[in-house]
Amino acid sequence: IANKGSCGIDGMKVEELTSYIRTYRSDICNAIVSKTYRAGAIKGVSIRKSNGGVRILGIPTVIDRWLQQSVSQQLAMYFELDFEPESYGFRPRKNLQQAVLKSQGYINDGYQNIVDIDLR
Repeated sequence: IANKGSCGIDGMKVEELTSYIRTYRSDICNAIVSKTYRAGAIKGVSIRKSNGGVRILGIPTVIDRWLQQSVSQQLAMYFELDFEPESYGFRPRKNLQQAVLKSQGYINDGYQNIVDIDLR
């Protein structure tokens, strides 16, 4: 739990998720199928940055994180084939360290330009 267990606005901890799903799974599924499901409010938390500034982090409820991850995994399976091998952002089995090592390899091969694009 990278966020040190920070709860969303509902106060539910990740450790409580399995039990909650066992009890309310059909209700959640019915709400999604009937298009009545509404994501919970996002809890805003201030995080200090290394430069002294502050960044606001939005923490969804555990249920919403579970649903978001489910959708993400399904979409990733579909779209993963369209990504270039050189794309490292938010990809399964790819990370920042691999991108840096690949860039270093390009530099060692004589290339002089590395491009980093962040879409907003």
